[in-house]
Order: sequence, then C-alpha cells, then structure tokens
Amino acid sequence: MPNRLIHEKSPYLLQHAHNPVDWYPWGDEGFEDARRRGCPVLVSIGYATCHWCHVMERESFEDPEIAALMNRAFVNVKVDREERPDIDGIYMTVCQVMTGHGGWPLNVLLTPDQKPFFAATYIPPTSRHGRLGMRELIPRVEQVWTAERKRMESSADELTEMLNHEAAADLSGELPQYGSVSDAVRMLERQFDHTHGGFGTAPKFPMPHNMTLLFRHWHRTREQPALEMVTETLTSMARGGIFDHLGFGFHRYSTDAKWLVPHFEKMLYDQALLISAYLDAYQITREESFADTARKTLEYVDRDLGSPEGGFYSAEDADSEGEEGKFYVWSLAEVEEVLGEEDAGSAAAVWSLSEDGNYRDEVTASKTGANIPHRNLSDEELATALGVSQDELNDHIELLRVRLFEARSRRERPLRDEKVLTDWNGLAIAAFAQASVVLDEPGYANRAARAASFVLDRMKAPDDGLLHRYKDGEASFEGTLDDYAFFVHGLIEFYLADQDARWLAEAKALTDLMLERFSHERGALYFTSESAEKLITRRREIQDGAVPSGNAMAVSNLTRLGRILVEPKYEEAARSIVSGLAQSVQKFPTAHAMLLANLAVLLDESAEVVIAGDDSEATRALLQAARRAYHPNRVIVTKGLSKENDALLAKLIPAINLYEMVDGRAAAYVCRRMVCEAPVPDVAGLVAALG
Repeated sequence: MPNRLIHEKSPYLLQHAHNPVDWYPWGDEGFEDARRRGCPVLVSIGYATCHWCHVMERESFEDPEIAALMNRAFVNVKVDREERPDIDGIYMTVCQVMTGHGGWPLNVLLTPDQKPFFAATYIPPTSRHGRLGMRELIPRVEQVWTAERKRMESSADELTEMLNHEAAADLSGELPQYGSVSDAVRMLERQFDHTHGGFGTAPKFPMPHNMTLLFRHWHRTREQPALEMVTETLTSMARGGIFDHLGFGFHRYSTDAKWLVPHFEKMLYDQALLISAYLDAYQITREESFADTARKTLEYVDRDLGSPEGGFYSAEDADSEGEEGKFYVWSLAEVEEVLGEEDAGSAAAVWSLSEDGNYRDEVTASKTGANIPHRNLSDEELATALGVSQDELNDHIELLRVRLFEARSRRERPLRDEKVLTDWNGLAIAAFAQASVVLDEPGYANRAARAASFVLDRMKAPDDGLLHRYKDGEASFEGTLDDYAFFVHGLIEFYLADQDARWLAEAKALTDLMLERFSHERGALYFTSESAEKLITRRREIQDGAVPSGNAMAVSNLTRLGRILVEPKYEEAARSIVSGLAQSVQKFPTAHAMLLANLAVLLDESAEVVIAGDDSEATRALLQAARRAYHPNRVIVTKGLSKENDALLAKLIPAINLYEMVDGRAAAYVCRRMVCEAPVPDVAGLVAALG
C-alpha cells in the first residue's frame, strides 16, 4: 500500500511512496504527530538522481524489518532537497558541523519542534566499516531518547542557537579591493593539477565559478597562467570520461584525478555553467574545440532535458537497471555487435576502448570489461591511426558516434527528473542566450525565449514573485534568493543577446522584489524571503557550492543593471552585499570565487555601449562588433529596433532619448562610468573606441 508520499509531485518523494516506511512529506502534520507521540523526527533528505539515496532506499527503506523499527521509533519525513533547498541548507550545515562532511542522502534526527540533535549521510542497514547501521542505530536512539530526553533537547537547543548566531553574524567590513581577487587566484594556482587540469585531487569537480574568476583575472591582468589553467582544464574535461562522447553533456564529477571515471548523473546546472565556461574560452581563444563542446552540450540539454512546454528538466540519474553507469558503458563485444569488427576497431581507437575495459566494480574495484568512452589520441594521431585525412576525421568519427548513440538509445534509460526549477532554468537561459551571441546562432536565442517565457507565464505567484518548482501543471514553493538571482541573470543575458526591452523590464522588476524581500541589514541577502515558511533559522547562503551563491549572482545582476539602466542605486546595493561579506571573503577567498569574479567587474572600469540605429544591416554590424570580444565589463543597449521597444526603453532608461543617429546613419556611443565619447558611425571606429 502506498504511504502519504503518493500524493506528492516530487519524483524523489514518489520513489519512496511504496516503501513500508510510514513517510510524511515535510509539513505540520508530521511534526504534530511527533509532539503527540513524544518521539523524535527522522528527516531523510535526497533527490531523485542521487545514487547513494537509491542504495539506502534498497537496503533500508524497502526492508520491512528496518521500516518497522523506524515507524516504531520515529515520525519519518522525506524531503526533496531540490524542492526545498531552504530545509536542506539548514540541516546540511548541521551535518557538516557535527560530522565534518556532508552529502546525500542526508539523515537528521530532530525534536518535534524541528531542532536537530543527530546527523549523518548514508547509513548502511547493519554496522560495517566503522559506520553504525540502521538496525543498531534505531534502538540506541530509542534508548537514549527515553532515558536522556532532556539532554538531547538541550543539545538540540545549543545547535539551533549556533545556527542562529551564525545567521546573525556581522561579516561586514570595507569593500574588498582587487588584492582579494589576486589572493584567490594565487590559491587556485597552488591547487591546480598541472598534469590533468582541474583543482585538487580525486574526486574532482568541474567548479565553473573558479573558471569565471580566472577568466576575469586574465582579462584585467593578461596573466597567461590564469587563462591556461582554465583552457587546460576544459580541454582535459572534454576529452575525459566526464563528458558523454556519444550523447553529449557532462556527468556530475570525476571520481578520479584524470577526469576518466565519472559519477554518471547529469545535472542541468552543470551543463549550463560549463556551456558558459566553454563559450568564454572560445570567445577569448577562438579555438574551435571549445565552441564544439559548447554546441554539443547545448544539443544535449535541448534534446534530453528540454520540456515540451518550454522549460528545462532538472537532471538524469546515474543508475539504470539497478546499476550506476550501465546506460553509458560499453564492452568491446557490444561495440562490435553494433559496428562490425572493422569499424569497432576504429571506435576503439577513437574512444580508447579495450578488451579489459577501464571501468571498475564499485565494491571489488576489479575491472568489469566495460569501457567509459574517452579520448586519448590527438586528432593528428587519430587520423594517422585510422588512415584518413584531417578533413575527413570529424565526419568519420560522427558516423561511428551516431550508430553507437542510436544503439544506446534502445537501452533502458536512467530516470529523468522532470521537475522544472526556476533557478536552474535561469542558468540554462543564460547559457543559450550567450551561445546565440558568441556562436552567432539565433536558434539558441529562440530556445532561451521559450524557457524564459515559460517561467514568466507558469512560475509566478499572484503577487508577481517567483515560485521555485513546476511539475505536472503545478507551480509551488515560494522562490528563494537563488531563484531570483539566477533567473534575473538569465534575463539580463537574454536582453544583451536580443536587445528586447521586455526582458530588461522583467529583470528590473524581479530585482526590485528581490531587494525588498531578501535584504539583510548588513549587506548579504537572506536565502528565503520574509514571508517564507518559518524554519528554525533564516540563513544567508554566502559561499559557492555546486552552483554559485545567490549573493554572488545578485552582485553580478545589480552591477550590470546599474550600468544598463544608469541607476547608481543598484551598483550601490552590489557594493553593500560585497562589503557585508568582507570578513568571510578575507578568510576563505576561493569559497567566494563567483563573488570575487563579480567584484572584479564591480571594481573595473565599465564599458557601456549605446547603439542608435534602425532595423538595418549597419545597426546589426555595430552590434556584432560590440559583442565580438570577451569583455565582462561591457553592457550594450540598442535604440531604434522598433517603436514599441524604444518606448519601453525610454521608460526604463530616460537618458536613452539623448542618443541619436548621425546624419541618418547608425552610430555607436562608447561610455565609461557613464561618461560618453563622441559617436562613431562605423565598425572600425567602434572597435578602435573599445580598445
């Protein structure tokens, strides 16, 4: 019989709807039951594409004996961390404080008033390898709760007080100067893996916000090592097993230092942030390989994560048929069955496939005969090995890839989590918008428009605020800071791509709401709004994680809006946020990589370009010239594209009426710190003026 989760929308909660555990969704009902019974609450937090969440479900939550122990001892609550990042963030902090690490599944024990006294990640069914198992843990908790409840409640009170103290801590100081950016770059240099690229050792995460920081440092200083760290990392990743060479897109992270063996889940936010990194690399270097990887990843997102309604789905699982990676790996015999012996030999050369394989069993660490496709040979070496010319090589590889991809498509696919999340969609909209400009392909802008329109049409509350999650026709959960900051980021990128003032107007309105609802008296913004559900603390998310912090993205938006709209109040708000985190930035520079990347823009000389023109080739040529080079400090406003657009622009930027065409010809005005030079009427003059 299904439990209460059967009525939920979350794919993760529905995965547990037929467990013998008497699960509650998060809400008053479960906590009221705990108060009535006088027992603790077990809150188990995960997400639909989490491998170890699946393992714990199979081992414990589907086991009738363990479920009976859980139902007797606790009120059991399931939370989808992607639906409720506010809940997850609080108790993940608790877990990190209590255990020194975090991760999912996250399991916390709470008093009936939501205060934590125990936290752990994955818990095995029985004790092993020094890790207490569920069968032993539950009776022990029952015993201690019965005998020493007052002590447990006192411990929970202390932890909650610590959380509230941390949330209220004054981290403010003077606005950091560029030395803070340089300090973070020096730290990244020390962590850089000169052999394989990336930062640190195994497991190795892409960390695109580190790349953004290094790109912007290179732009200001022209220090080649900063650029080379990123380009070497991006090249190694695109050749490694972390990239899906048959279906495209990036897996979550690499379990080894070589980018070879991934954790196979695919997340929308990783795709979006890495697309932007590859586009930046292409714009700076003009190396076609970076553009190629960006195009392939865009193809994956549109094809496999695109919703027919217009938004983008959240993720794809690592597991299929009960095994991690089974959908993605190949034995040489399987390749031969699809391609035949001769072409299988070519595929083996292209993607480094062997009889022994390179994928090891998770438990025994022995080779399984399965291969993770990756690239070892250079194009020159590969062309020689295959006996084809350089010009023929890509076509030859593509023919092999398509045949294997079509065969793979007939396998049982991993689960796709079809939640649409506002914040992650904002990142994807930004990536598609940026691609339309950098790659000069308007189709990407059309895809961004569909996603942006979907969020604005289907994921707004009656009060015009954002909602966080859409699933099966229902939008729910009040938007967090990340929803506002990431979606506005997407809207600004989209405005800069197509120059339609509607997107700029939406970005301004949502930014004003964000400042109204999330502001903190000492600069850094809260993660939840004033009207959100009251939890045991109201956090400020200040450090980057798998995605940049909402505060960091807010600084980017406020800086750019201030310069586009000629509104100093927005840039002042950006400075206030950074100043409010000055002490934390000083202590942990690389934990604030995106904030420091945006501080570099805030401190640097701005470059505003106003193009006064009409619907003509001359106007488009000026716009293209203004966009061509990598310049994170540049914003562009185009007047004259239509009467309707000009009317809205005039409302948003009254000063726009001062800019006119010159002698009936389109002209560009280059402004720095809102002081404009004489207009230039041609591309050569604009390029010279931009420097």
